[in-house]
Amino acid sequence: MGLSFLEKLCHQGFSLGFFETKKISEIEPNCNQSLEVIDFDLTKAKVCSHCRLVSLKSCDALKVIKKENRLDFIELKKFEKLLSYIKSLEDCEKSVRDFEIPIKVKDSIVILRNLTQIQGFNLTKAERQEYFSLPINFILAVDLDFNNDPLNSFAVSLKALSIFPNSGSVSLIESLTNIIKEELEKQLAEIRNINNIHHVELIKFNQIDIHYGLAL
Repeated sequence: MGLSFLEKLCHQGFSLGFFETKKISEIEPNCNQSLEVIDFDLTKAKVCSHCRLVSLKSCDALKVIKKENRLDFIELKKFEKLLSYIKSLEDCEKSVRDFEIPIKVKDSIVILRNLTQIQGFNLTKAERQEYFSLPINFILAVDLDFNNDPLNSFAVSLKALSIFPNSGSVSLIESLTNIIKEELEKQLAEIRNINNIHHVELIKFNQIDIHYGLAL
């Protein structure tokens, strides 16, 4: 029995130097999780150089789920960093909008498509076409907990109060959290309409290993 499309993609991707595995904590040091992923920013740089593409955006990581015949793009967002430079609630909304996560997802799909066209991958036309029917999930991992009291996020609370010291702490932090959540939900809704995207999920950094069934 021959290799599956994903098995061949991984084998050639690593053999030709387009894929490099890292722990997700190496990509985002504040994400203290053990999941091993493909550094997709690195893949993007190599594919764009090899194929002479204009600079594209990309998700942070790629996880290949061979047993489910699926690809997961993972994006990591740390809002403590964002709060360190915003000056107003309007700045907060614009900063989250400027993440342009839907563009990252679309470009990531294009990057992988170009990867399958590279001669050294030795994929047949039928195998390249298989990519277009492959289910792709998108996972956005953040350092905020939108489901619980935003005041529980000590680091975010501290940052917010240092930026806006004259504002009421509870109302301010709730406003910041709501702005971030609403803008992210808009972008996630757009991602759900992208071809090939089968599932979109928002999780916390500390849920990544559990999400992928890794023992803690």
